[in-house]
Amino acid sequence: MISTSVNVESNVSGKTLSAVFDDFIVMIDYSSGEVTVLPSEEAHLVDSRPLYSFLTGKLDELRLYCDRPAFRLHYGPLSSGIWEAGAFEVVSYGERILNVVPLCHYKRLGDGGRELIKVEGKEPEVALMEVERICGTFSASYSTAFTMAVERIAGVEVDSNVKAARIAAVELERIYNHVHAIYRVAVAASQKVAVSHLLALEEDVLRLNFRLFGHRYAFGFNRIGGVRLRDVKALSKLDAIEREFDELVEELSVSKIFIDRLHNTAKLSAEEIAELDAIGIAAKGSGVDRDVRKFSENYPGFKPVVKTDGDSLARILVRVDEVKQSISIIRECEGELRAGGVKNGWDGWNAVEGEAMAFVESPPGDLLMYVKLSGGRVEKFRVRGASAINYLAFARGVEGNIFTDYPFALESFGLSFADAQGLL
Repeated sequence: MISTSVNVESNVSGKTLSAVFDDFIVMIDYSSGEVTVLPSEEAHLVDSRPLYSFLTGKLDELRLYCDRPAFRLHYGPLSSGIWEAGAFEVVSYGERILNVVPLCHYKRLGDGGRELIKVEGKEPEVALMEVERICGTFSASYSTAFTMAVERIAGVEVDSNVKAARIAAVELERIYNHVHAIYRVAVAASQKVAVSHLLALEEDVLRLNFRLFGHRYAFGFNRIGGVRLRDVKALSKLDAIEREFDELVEELSVSKIFIDRLHNTAKLSAEEIAELDAIGIAAKGSGVDRDVRKFSENYPGFKPVVKTDGDSLARILVRVDEVKQSISIIRECEGELRAGGVKNGWDGWNAVEGEAMAFVESPPGDLLMYVKLSGGRVEKFRVRGASAINYLAFARGVEGNIFTDYPFALESFGLSFADAQGLL
């Protein structure tokens, strides 16, 4: 996790486009962690990038119009295989996929999440309850990013117990989301025994979440300046979870059907990652280590997991290694969690004014959140989930594949339409 105050400069060379909001644009240098904020008037510096077109809803620039006989299929929002309210435009002449454009507006909650998820105008503690519900399966990441931004504005330094608890929550969230992504791929590959075991394993992690935080998805866990933590001894369940996960990975690794469906499916080169400004799992599966934990003092010496093949199998293997990595990180936090009590929260924000930005590495990639406080309330709120970026990477990767490869490609990215709302 990293956070930064807002700065403005014009140099975007070598930086990755991270977010396009109505009034400013965010760039990040993943080699140094440097964040650049551009006013919207400087959009001409980045408006030729495919991601700019996607984030600003200029979807015609991403659509393929070809002379050969082809049809345009509207896949979703209520279709078998799509587990959220979202859709895709698919162009094909039969079996081969020629073009895909993700349609994320079905899950739209407003620009920056301000229509159905009402954050602006509320006190930070109240707004926090809304923020953590923007994307429930990434709730720990969303609430942690929001509390970090507010605490930075207020100049509040949380103690080591709070930091350790937040790390544990985010890493547990990564574990069950990675297990879920592997489960979804196993469903597509008809691995029925593994499917049942993976569902049971995901349930075990969610129950561990409940024992630790009082909620399966860590709702209500974060506070401004603190956290709510319950039974830290429940972390002893990690040993059994790790053993079960290792056995399931071994079971799937010897399945030729499972491996063949992922190998060479939806390949993305490192050059395409750079072109598309892709992040997280999409980037790491293609050998590009875009992970904001590299720049966080809470993750000293952190080295992202990367694979170089760039296909669906590589992205799944990144997830496999990250589950093990996350378990190791949580174990390193246990000493802090058991060393003493955790603060109940902080109520000194009423007279605080200012703005700040925070990044958290959520399961599919980094989550960006901007908060401005005035008069003890949220004056401005902006959010960009990792899925808002990586849906474009999925669309590029699946092009040229056949229709039966579609679910293997989609699930390997582990995306969420809720995580992509607020921008399109």
